Amino acid sequence: MNTKENQYLELLNLRTPAEAYSAVKNMASSLSDDEHLIRSCIFDLHAAVEIELRRIFYHTFKTRL
Repeated sequence: MNTKENQYLELLNLRTPAEAYSAVKNMASSLSDDEHLIRSCIFDLHAAVEIELRRIFYHTFKTRL
């Protein structure tokens, strides 16, 4: 796994996706497996939107800097 893929794992001091799945399950233990899946999808969508916004901001403001 490269550094870009690890950036979100590192925020929680995790090294592998398996550790992340376990940590998310422990942080929200009252959720069902389906609710965990939905939560993961929301996190993935949030990350994708954040990356796209960074790209847009970069190209918008790079000529002004």
